Amino acid sequence: MSKVCWFNILGTKSKSIFYMKFLIMMIAVLGITMTPGVSQAAGVVYDPAAIISATTDDNVTIKIYHYRPATSEPFRKGSPVLLFPGILQNSSQYLSSTPPENSADYSKTTLPDPLPDWAIAKDANGDPLYYGNGEPVLEKYINADHMKIWSLAHYLWIKGYDVWLANYRDTGRGAMRSSGTYKETLTTLDTWGALDAAAAIAKVQQLTGKKIYIGGHSTGSFAAYIYLQGCYIDYFGWSNKNLAYRTANGLGYQPHVKNSTALAVQRNAAIKGWIALDPAGRPPLPTVLDSNFFWTLVSSRLYLPMDYIAESLLMKVPVSTMSPLMDQVWGAVNKWDNGKTGNLFTYIDVWYTENMDTYMGDLTARYALSGAAIRTLGQYMDCGLHGVTRESYKNGREHIFTTEAATPNPGKDGYYYYSENMHLVTVPMVATLSDSGSLVSPDNVYQDIISKKTHHPLDEWEIITDTAHFDVAAGRKSPTVVFPMIGAWLDRVEASGTP
Repeated sequence: MSKVCWFNILGTKSKSIFYMKFLIMMIAVLGITMTPGVSQAAGVVYDPAAIISATTDDNVTIKIYHYRPATSEPFRKGSPVLLFPGILQNSSQYLSSTPPENSADYSKTTLPDPLPDWAIAKDANGDPLYYGNGEPVLEKYINADHMKIWSLAHYLWIKGYDVWLANYRDTGRGAMRSSGTYKETLTTLDTWGALDAAAAIAKVQQLTGKKIYIGGHSTGSFAAYIYLQGCYIDYFGWSNKNLAYRTANGLGYQPHVKNSTALAVQRNAAIKGWIALDPAGRPPLPTVLDSNFFWTLVSSRLYLPMDYIAESLLMKVPVSTMSPLMDQVWGAVNKWDNGKTGNLFTYIDVWYTENMDTYMGDLTARYALSGAAIRTLGQYMDCGLHGVTRESYKNGREHIFTTEAATPNPGKDGYYYYSENMHLVTVPMVATLSDSGSLVSPDNVYQDIISKKTHHPLDEWEIITDTAHFDVAAGRKSPTVVFPMIGAWLDRVEASGTP
């Protein structure tokens, strides 16, 4: 693309300021990492007894975490809720807490004012407790660690729900890292939904013996509706699915996505409901991406090593340095997003700093950032540029050497279209949507997902004002607006007696 076109997208002045700030940030980060004496952070602490493994049909081990705030606490007996992370994230995005090495900084997090009722301690009758001066008494674990107020897992646990969190293949840290080698499995969004989510859901159903709720943020919601549509990766009718998948992968391709109406009916009957936090599908994207360079890049076997970057680079940066720099960079993006097509900042304005606690942002970068195959981004690129939601354009033996995604032709081009099969999703859903429109447009979500799924009387959705794609799930409005909305919906589904 010509230099003039880039100036049209960025604006000459904006481009200079943005890159100057970005360069300053990178110099500071690199300088700190090369400074001796800066120790590497230990990270989120997991309860080993609460880590469960599930095996996919292609023999990948998926790690699942059964949440409770302390080993002294019981797992809840309410309905199970299984959450999947967003792209480039791991399940720690739902586990905000203070690792010991960051206690001095994270203790400065500012609690919402007014405090949401669920975060206030209750007496034996369930009434909120207050000190003599009228100040509320914090819930036990939030009082001990204020960062837990941003944790959806902890909120659901307080509500009495049985919380489970899963990591896709090649994601997660330490004992919570799922197995899988991208070069062997050719990971796509389809793999995460049709194989990984399916294995995790089956394991939680087996262990609990109950109907469960499933969902997650962004790609986590995508994985859920892939599953609910009765989708699977084609195994050619072989009796040994692992052999079928390994054979295809060995030849250099992932088979096409297929679906079964009978399987969709069976799966929906075993799921109580679907939680969709800004569900992903077809992102609004700039047409500048529609070039040979970008298509070649996203069709490669490149793996984005974000875990390694976070562990070897970001974890070494002091919180007092990284948090302000992140606020400045994203604050600049917020400022320069004018909502107009052609302005790059409009497309990347996914993090509203005013709606994000600075320490929650820091925690996300250090502990919740996770790697992904670049083909997962390529699949979103295809869906966004072509205005549909379909399987990866690289799927199928005939596409081993395909680089650029072809113009969509549903029913005739051999691809499976998720956007054409949302009617197979029949469970009740709750959707909380950001209003920024970056990466996930509320209009697109309504057109492609909400309006196309089979209507259920308990369906509920709402646009959460002044939120962007990321902070709608982890920002200041999460504990005060988003979590209570999800909790109230869960309670309504439970009270409805929906079988």
